[in-house]
Amino acid sequence: MRPTRSYWERTSLNAPTDFLIVGSGFVGLCAALETRKTFPRASILVVDRAPVGFGASTRNAGFGCFGSPSELLDDAKRVPLSTVIDRVERRYRGLQQWLSWFSPDAFDWFPGGGQEVFSADKYSLFKECEAFLPELNRQVGSFMNHSSVYSKNETKHRCPSLPYALSIAIEGHLHPGKLMELLRKKAQTEHIVLRGGVTIEPFSHWTRTEKGWEIPSQEGILVSERVLVATNAFTQHLFPELEVEPARGQVLLTAPLPQGNPWIGSFHADEGYLYFRNVGQGLLLGGGRNRFREQEKNDSGCTSEEVMNYLESFLREHLLPHQPVEITDRWAGTMGFGPKNEKEPLVLQKAPGVVVACRMGGMGVALAPSVATEAVSLFR
Repeated sequence: MRPTRSYWERTSLNAPTDFLIVGSGFVGLCAALETRKTFPRASILVVDRAPVGFGASTRNAGFGCFGSPSELLDDAKRVPLSTVIDRVERRYRGLQQWLSWFSPDAFDWFPGGGQEVFSADKYSLFKECEAFLPELNRQVGSFMNHSSVYSKNETKHRCPSLPYALSIAIEGHLHPGKLMELLRKKAQTEHIVLRGGVTIEPFSHWTRTEKGWEIPSQEGILVSERVLVATNAFTQHLFPELEVEPARGQVLLTAPLPQGNPWIGSFHADEGYLYFRNVGQGLLLGGGRNRFREQEKNDSGCTSEEVMNYLESFLREHLLPHQPVEITDRWAGTMGFGPKNEKEPLVLQKAPGVVVACRMGGMGVALAPSVATEAVSLFR
């Protein structure tokens, strides 16, 4: 038998709301703010099973990226180029939205540009990407106001085992934890209620009544006229039939490097499956799931010895071969993809008054503002 709620809780903490948003990551909080903008008088409650997220919003690598050349070239072989460019524009405009909402210094925005680096055995891919740049620049220049977003890096590269590089202008990196704090404070100033430690039961247990949706949770029955689910990789816990696959992304971070950090900026390697950047004078490295694809299809939130050993080996052998390295932090976040690594976000009305926004494809930082706006528009 489940414990019942007191009268005091039922008439305050569990009072019916106009909008319930499930998931307090970047998409959920952006959706809450968009809801307040669209429905200024509505009561809005955001719930999450964790105190402050658990998926990817505060457990990613902090990249403000919109697509490296090899990723976009590979995408263009699978879908029309116009679809690829639409994705880039959506990601780019999402990053600009963050910069319009908050001071860049407040979330450690570092607009140092990016590079995609290639090993010697990837020379043919490097040349193929290089040949793709003029068309890519022509397409993205129309909305980025930059004639050479992508270019060949002509300087002698700092790593003999990664001898080729392409530059990505405008790209940057940020502090996801500080961005989350800013979002939460903004939501609270808009009289949006945030509650952690609330685990929602699957949709099959929900009931539609005259009062709205009655939704069982470990905190009692929640009642809301309309519900927006923004749980990304964890969406199948509520809607098992939706095609959303979890994909773990693991990350490590070094202490400040005593001989200085040779990698200042944002970097992508191994066709985007490896990514590294400076955090002050320390070096962050993440990824590698392409080499452990099946075991990384989980949402445990824990690191694994195999992937961490691989990342540490790459760090010591390729990125910092002649420096003493102390690793201070290791963590994992969970991304959400579609079947066969489908990257297109999934935004749909699942039932009357119920909208789902998930499947960020590893680009949730950049996509959150636009996906949230699209999801809330389905309530109009």
